Amino acid sequence: MVPYTRERERRLSSKKPYFPNLRSAVISIAVVCVLLVLAVLVIDRSTVMRLNRYMAKVETAREDAIEQIDLRFSYAGKLSILMSKGELGAPLSAAVSLYAPQMDIEGLSLAYNSLDSVLSNLQKQIYQEPDYLLYLAYFEKLYDCETALTQAVLTYNGESENFNRQISAFPAKFIAKRLGMEPMVPFSIAKALKSRP
Repeated sequence: MVPYTRERERRLSSKKPYFPNLRSAVISIAVVCVLLVLAVLVIDRSTVMRLNRYMAKVETAREDAIEQIDLRFSYAGKLSILMSKGELGAPLSAAVSLYAPQMDIEGLSLAYNSLDSVLSNLQKQIYQEPDYLLYLAYFEKLYDCETALTQAVLTYNGESENFNRQISAFPAKFIAKRLGMEPMVPFSIAKALKSRP
């Protein structure tokens, strides 16, 4: 161990200051502040672009799902017109009237589940009808729509879950709040999709 000496003490106390004068200190601090502001702006812009990309994916998936739901309600509406002569068409007509394309996801899910329940009951009753084969053609179209809808709903629910995860993380949480981005509601029609009529 080196003994404590005056020479060593002088060396320790003679360290150079960080800034040789006040001007260089002010310039250095200003440069650091500008770099920090630029970094914050870059992070903010990058996060906004990322959130907008996720939002665009969710909107595309939502439109695809709504297109399939709309098609299914359209076929169900035509089927209800065909069945309007008998008493079988009344519940179907009531279920179709619950739907409007501009509904939110929760409203669409409720209307879809209601239609699915009516179609499920109706399918069991049409076997004894004289126009069974005509009705069956519509049920096949409804089945095709639902098969396509299954994938569209899975895609939307996955994208909305991913978007919700993104806007709940730091710093995106504050940026999403500033941009007015709300969490996306998933479709709640999985049970109906499993029991396709």
